[in-house]
Amino acid sequence: AAYCLRVDRYPPGGETVTVRTWYPGRQGRFYLRDFEIEGSDGSRLAAATTSWALIDVESKRPTEDDDVNARLPVLDRRAIEHDFASLPQAESPEPGEPFTVPASSLDMYRHSNHVFTIQWALDSVSPGIEEGVLPVSVEAAFRAEVLAGDRLTVSVNLTDENRTYVHSIVREGDGREVARLRTRWDVKGQR
Repeated sequence: AAYCLRVDRYPPGGETVTVRTWYPGRQGRFYLRDFEIEGSDGSRLAAATTSWALIDVESKRPTEDDDVNARLPVLDRRAIEHDFASLPQAESPEPGEPFTVPASSLDMYRHSNHVFTIQWALDSVSPGIEEGVLPVSVEAAFRAEVLAGDRLTVSVNLTDENRTYVHSIVREGDGREVARLRTRWDVKGQR
């Protein structure tokens, strides 16, 4: 799976928001799902596009299911145009402290939920970021399953772009990179 999320504005507490999601079709063997969040004034707060592979439960390998594809209504519109090209590697990453994945991070398939993976990357930057600076863009490529008890290290590298970071999450046991992310941070107020 891969994500691209962009935040235009953070809503203040109590603002009513509307979330829209749809299936814009496939990109090669991957299924897409797009999202838009709109504020009470009708302005766009955030948008995301996601790319998913169907995984065969027994072989744990990607599979294509034309039957699933035929049943999904397609809305020929993208929230964000994104080709999900490979994210760059961190050039001189600073590794964080290893941690053990808790059972509370798991989804119904007993894998770490993608939201926690993104949070671990954001947490690797947030202690040192200036007050009032928030994430405005997150790109994530999930490369391997993560289970409770896995020991992970999040490495982070500030790129040449202002407040843009590349994150690499590596499992200690086999040295495999389980996720790579790129985040961009900026001052984002509430209107």
